[in-house]
Amino acid sequence: ATLYFRFYLFEALQMAGMGGEMLSRLGTWKDFLELGLTTFPEHGPESRSDCHAWSAHPMVDLLRVTCGIRPASPGFRSVLIAPEPGGLEHFTGKAAHPAGLIKVSYRRASSRRDSSGVHFEIDLPGELTGTFVYGDTVRRLVPGTNIIQVSGKGLFPL
Repeated sequence: ATLYFRFYLFEALQMAGMGGEMLSRLGTWKDFLELGLTTFPEHGPESRSDCHAWSAHPMVDLLRVTCGIRPASPGFRSVLIAPEPGGLEHFTGKAAHPAGLIKVSYRRASSRRDSSGVHFEIDLPGELTGTFVYGDTVRRLVPGTNIIQVSGKGLFPL
């Protein structure tokens, strides 16, 4: 798929419960950074457009899929946090919301084989509420800081 059509590939992976696979498919974008590019081109280094919005979709996908931040109701009156961190050991992400920033932090236990699980800290601004989903774990989110520890039994397979 071309760079901009990989948006649909990433969307399909997320819909199939394989959103964590997106991270392993970002090689082309990593190559751009190694070439010193500060924006994403239309097709590659020889493109006619050196700054192309269609190939910049991983910026949104990292928030929407990896951090799992998505509107859960019209007008973004509530939020769904359903992260798919793939092989990441940790991440922190922030998304703009009319009430302020939604913040999601994730930390895996020290070893991928460690059954003690993962730790999430989710901050919701203003009066925003929502739902957190990770593997078999579903929690209601309240305004302010939400701390969620997920044991090995609630995890997606690693």
